[in-house]
Amino acid sequence: MKCFWSCVGILLLSLYQNAMIMASNADKFAIGVLMDSNYSGFEEDLGRFITKGHMDRSLQVTINISKNSIKNKGGLLKNIEYFKDSRVNIIIDLERSGEEAKTLAEYLKIPVVTMVPQSKPQGKYTISMYPSINVINSAIIDVLLRYKVTDSILLYDEKRSRQAMNLHTKSQREYIKMEMMPELKINDVSMIKDVIRMAWNTQIKTVVLLCDTRDIKQVVNATLQSRLYDRDRQNWKWIVSDLDFRGPDYEPLDGFVGLTLPIPSWKTDSVDERQTFGRKIHSDVYYATVKDALFLINAVAMEIQEKLKLHNVTDVILQKIKNISLPLCSSKKAKNCGLTGEIKFDEHGVRKIDKMDFVVVTKNKLTRGGTWNVEPLKSELPEVDSIRWVGKVVENYICNEVRDKEPMKKTKKKLKIMLKISDPPFVFVNESKLAPQNVTGFTLDIVRELAKRFDFDYEFVVLKKGGSKAFVKALQEKKVDLAIGSFTITAVREKKIDFSKPFMDFKMALILLIPKEKEDLFNFHKPFSSNVWLMVVLTVFAMTFLLCCVDYFSPLGYRKTAENEGEGEEFNLMNSLWFATASTLQQGGDNTPKSPSGRILAAAFWFFILIIISTYTANLAAFFTNKKIESPIKSLDDLVYKSNLEYGMEKDGQNMDFLKASKQPIYKKMISHINEKDTAMTSSKAGVARARLGGYAYISETPILENYNNQKPCNTMLVGDLFEVKSYGFGLTKNSEYTNALSVAILKLREEGFIEKRRKAWWDEKSQCSREPPASATVTLELKNLGGVFIIMTAGIVTSFLLLGIEIKFKWIIDLILKAQENNTGNDEQRETVMRVEISQGERQLNPINRAEPIPPRRRWLPSFNFGR
Repeated sequence: MKCFWSCVGILLLSLYQNAMIMASNADKFAIGVLMDSNYSGFEEDLGRFITKGHMDRSLQVTINISKNSIKNKGGLLKNIEYFKDSRVNIIIDLERSGEEAKTLAEYLKIPVVTMVPQSKPQGKYTISMYPSINVINSAIIDVLLRYKVTDSILLYDEKRSRQAMNLHTKSQREYIKMEMMPELKINDVSMIKDVIRMAWNTQIKTVVLLCDTRDIKQVVNATLQSRLYDRDRQNWKWIVSDLDFRGPDYEPLDGFVGLTLPIPSWKTDSVDERQTFGRKIHSDVYYATVKDALFLINAVAMEIQEKLKLHNVTDVILQKIKNISLPLCSSKKAKNCGLTGEIKFDEHGVRKIDKMDFVVVTKNKLTRGGTWNVEPLKSELPEVDSIRWVGKVVENYICNEVRDKEPMKKTKKKLKIMLKISDPPFVFVNESKLAPQNVTGFTLDIVRELAKRFDFDYEFVVLKKGGSKAFVKALQEKKVDLAIGSFTITAVREKKIDFSKPFMDFKMALILLIPKEKEDLFNFHKPFSSNVWLMVVLTVFAMTFLLCCVDYFSPLGYRKTAENEGEGEEFNLMNSLWFATASTLQQGGDNTPKSPSGRILAAAFWFFILIIISTYTANLAAFFTNKKIESPIKSLDDLVYKSNLEYGMEKDGQNMDFLKASKQPIYKKMISHINEKDTAMTSSKAGVARARLGGYAYISETPILENYNNQKPCNTMLVGDLFEVKSYGFGLTKNSEYTNALSVAILKLREEGFIEKRRKAWWDEKSQCSREPPASATVTLELKNLGGVFIIMTAGIVTSFLLLGIEIKFKWIIDLILKAQENNTGNDEQRETVMRVEISQGERQLNPINRAEPIPPRRRWLPSFNFGR
């Protein structure tokens, strides 16, 4: 019992001591350090270097140095446990671990300051003291443009693949041809040599190298051993993304050029620092960057030392870092400033850099040759002839290396390519003649173009049974190098094998028998909607009434000017209806209006009829000539929920797998239908054959169905855009050395229009069906389409009635004019000679008679105008 209470006392004492330690540390700013193996045994010196050399004296700081390398196996987990227990506020990564440090930061949710270039997005808690890869790549492109490099080779470490793709994209925008080689595995010398031989085969002499500084030596070793410089060595140029090492003691690096962060010309360290700590630093640039990172941490710690107990202190630290701006150091003793330039960050935590030093390796040391500026006009780069490039100095040490026995020579790799025996139009195979030249098809055209560009040979492995699953299995077992044809890129397959960039994008479609066209004996009414027809009929009746009214009330109409009883009925109600009907049918009436107001009304109606008849005729012709076949299925919903059609797809294909894995109700219903009706087919050929019989729709990829749809007997039609966009690509073995190179080449072929040109050749030009282009849709015109002509008609009616009002209002003026005319003529009877012919029936003679007769008086309302017929 006494022993038990002793143990309890010890436990409580331990807990109390830990609590007191945590309470004492709560007010201190805790800095964690990921230590480089070069610092082993110098932990105390490192701690003094951080606290005494860079932290403010008033600041209470604790240093927690991890001795576990994060790059070693299990190192990440050990560091997570260490810093989790240490309760640090910020971590500085002296190991330059990159991705591992990012993972550590995201897991602990603690800011980690790194000394490696970062890409975007890089993680919320990662802060880089180096510029982003976007800035570095922009600088490399500017260097290539400055020296008028139009062709270059891109070598890159597998860890720099993101940067390589970004650089390649930028080079295309500037019309620089950059040949991407397979990614390098730095620890695999033989693989590096193979890639260098591929680069030599391109006959391009300018190389851009993306890798860590410490790995450059490995690549250079491989170039010398593979006898890269045996011939035509004078024109070789090497440009590296960063040269931040100090005093390179490796001669073959002479002639390399690159970019570094700018550092002051005056020394950045004291004698004591160099003796105890500086000798372990990789380079002057790295050393200056570490000091900048410590100045940054000190500035942030000074601002938040009163807020360390806040629960969201990490967010406060991140915000302070992203908003901070430390000026350029003006002297060696200055603190809280930047040795490598002004310290400021963007919203992603990537440092903003405006300029970098352009350096050349000359006789085992770095020589500053100029500066690069984000504004090209401010860059100061040396002339190309003033630089002693690699090709000019490599002969001085080329014989010092152990070299391969065989010299570099142009070689061709032979790839094994798997394809399906039946996969039209992607692949057409003649079983009796399997020579490469006897195998044709759309994807074969792409392969042959790639072979020309990359100078490789190939042989075919024909898959007689099985589909894409057999492709995946063969690639996993590395029996073949490449699989081509209608090979869809999916997430499941991507986990097992590699895919190139897509060479074709598509959506799913279905194919079915063309439905019989329904004949309609009353198609003639379709050009106009029922509303338009009703308005036309109403307009005719309205015009009948209006014409009758105008003639009735107008003093100049037939009725008012009639001299005898029973005359003036030319525009009574029935005659007006006949006039309106005849005008509508473009036949013309017996009479036309006599008064000005009536004539304006008739003109407006004729214009209305002209537009109506012209529009009707044109649209009627469209209805009879543009016979667009309407599909009974317009969407997936129509097929599943509204149609009695049976449907299916390829059994055990990736489309069936997609439906089975989906949780959407419509896809579940489709699977249920296919299983219940047993409508899955063994192949697309069998599915299309069943669809041609009617009552069945086959679902597959649009390019495959489009090919069958273009074949005789031409009795099928497609309904597209059923599922989301998918893509075809070339399948490769996992981590294949050809993946990136093929991807870039395929992107180029798409940009150049080669792939689209071959697509048209295999689908459109080889079509056996003379299908007319899709007819433009015929539309039944609504009232809103013809509203303008009704407005004009209304305007004509209004104008006519205004003139009618004028005629009635000023009738007394007309009468006065007519009366004055009669007075002027007086009583003098005007006579005229009339010649008549009398027929004598007795003797059947024609006897002309001449005599003078009085002229009947003519009534005029104006002397110079006659509105009679």
